[in-house]
Amino acid sequence: MTLTAGILIQNATQGTAADLMRECVVRSQHLPVIGHVHDELLAEGDHRAEVKRLMEIVPQWAAGLPIKAEVKHERRYGK
Repeated sequence: MTLTAGILIQNATQGTAADLMRECVVRSQHLPVIGHVHDELLAEGDHRAEVKRLMEIVPQWAAGLPIKAEVKHERRYGK
């Protein structure tokens, strides 16, 4: 496999997204979080406003990064 600029950029982007998600999971420890799938936080109950607030916090190390979250409430997991 050849290392290209596209692969390097993709890896950096995915790594940054993973770090942002991990920070959100830690901030969400007071919620009934049952897991996460890639960039989705899964919590029991209807905590849309709080999850949105927590997911849109920009860490100091990512200052200036535009972060926006969409939240929804469903009876079961779905896309």
